[in-house]
Amino acid sequence: MDDPSQPEVVPSLAGPTGSFSERLLAAMSESAPAPIVIVDAQGSIIRANPSFLETFGFQVGDVLRRSMADVFGPDSPLIAALDLDHGPTSGSSVSGAEVEHNGRRLPLLVTRFALADEAGALEAVGLILVDLAFRQRAVRAIDDVEGALLNQIRAESANHAKSEFLSRMSHELRTPLNSIIGFTQLLARGELDPAEREYVDLIGRAGRHLVQLINDVLDVAGIEAGKLTLSIEPVDVHDAVVQAIELVELTATAHQVTITRPEPSEACWAMADWQRLTQVLLNLLSNAIRYNRAGGGVTITTTRTGDHVRIAVSDTGSGIPAELLPRVFEPFERLGAEQTGIEGSGMGLPVSKGLAELMGGNLTVVSERNVGSTFTLELPAAVERTDLAPAPTTTPADRPADAPLIVLYIEDNAANLRLMEHALARKPATTLLSARTGQGGLSVLETEHVDLALVDLHLPDMDGTEVLRRIRTTPAIADVTVAIVSADAMVDRIEQLRAQGADYYITKPLDLNELYATLDQVRHRLAGCTHRSER
Repeated sequence: MDDPSQPEVVPSLAGPTGSFSERLLAAMSESAPAPIVIVDAQGSIIRANPSFLETFGFQVGDVLRRSMADVFGPDSPLIAALDLDHGPTSGSSVSGAEVEHNGRRLPLLVTRFALADEAGALEAVGLILVDLAFRQRAVRAIDDVEGALLNQIRAESANHAKSEFLSRMSHELRTPLNSIIGFTQLLARGELDPAEREYVDLIGRAGRHLVQLINDVLDVAGIEAGKLTLSIEPVDVHDAVVQAIELVELTATAHQVTITRPEPSEACWAMADWQRLTQVLLNLLSNAIRYNRAGGGVTITTTRTGDHVRIAVSDTGSGIPAELLPRVFEPFERLGAEQTGIEGSGMGLPVSKGLAELMGGNLTVVSERNVGSTFTLELPAAVERTDLAPAPTTTPADRPADAPLIVLYIEDNAANLRLMEHALARKPATTLLSARTGQGGLSVLETEHVDLALVDLHLPDMDGTEVLRRIRTTPAIADVTVAIVSADAMVDRIEQLRAQGADYYITKPLDLNELYATLDQVRHRLAGCTHRSER
């Protein structure tokens, strides 16, 4: 008989029994690479995943139903991170902490999320822990590689080795998140009760936060190593600003913040990389919205002065204290915002400043307490482009509109294959074929009709780049549409594969909306009978 003095375990987090949704949620928690611990409203541990137990050297019996204060001590930063008195909040919050346990000091990035019951009262709090020493080790490893190679080969070879290291690191970090985020997206599209939907949403948001953190850390490392490849060209600043605003409008509405768009009074062109300019603008706009007040506003202005274009993003938030302004662009520095419950990692602004400088510009800030902040992006001015030709039109063919799209997925990882099977099963008129080796995939292409080949880069018998090369150099299959599906998200790697003939590049963790959009584009092209040479 259960001891009534013990806290009740939340059913959907209790273990492998229960509905499919509950078992899937439990499986995702168990397989997560990051340590995860969940406590009830009284602070007693009701779930600790294997990574948490391994990190701190516990057995399940050492922690289950014990309070965090008993396990780590009442003064542990993890107790403060739980913030049980704060109650449930919307979204998650991120903070830094250094935990001492068994003689080890662990610098951690702590993501907190809270679960509320039907009455809105706090039901449970979860912590996802990321080892910040990992980045320090990665930087040291890069430096060690550089030192060894500089004694043997030219500096160019050392830079190449850095690029390969970052590429591999991106793959290794993203791969385990692919199943977590992918199956979470599938689960979210099914029928869930309100509590289950809340849990799925929280897991999804926490997973996406980790992906963004990985992207930011890799960007910073790439900037420091000089390995980010940018395509600098004349860019219509007004168009870039409008596109970025459209991407954050829903977020602004949810935060009750009004965005004032710049007036397109005159052409304003700058030398920039379109993708990276958009990334910087999204970072600045997202911060201006999240750190604003309800009913506040965000104003964007674009001006040209001499040889420079300035894009200023102003908010009506609480502002930044003058003594903290010098730390605004330091990595992982949130200036106390980690105590507010506002999501963030402290990496967006350092990445944005680095990208601005790579594009030949700068990013600065001015702020006044209780008035707001203005971040100004300055870029070299450019002459308006007049050589942009209209997109070519296609002539409809006699391919039936409802003809099934035949997709081949060349992938050796069983979990990734299962995820793709479930994802495409939800897409009408789509047939999936699969192969676990590069040679097996080429054989399928030569014997079966295939409209789209999805190719993983890391295969047991050959690299995905070799598969792509053989497709493009074999006349019978050279016209097949190819999408690389890989956890390697380095920009120079993506550009390299596109130059070698990849039509699309889909990064892991898999975004189902991106995957479905790619399928729709391929289907549309086939309906218009557009050949690769015309794309």
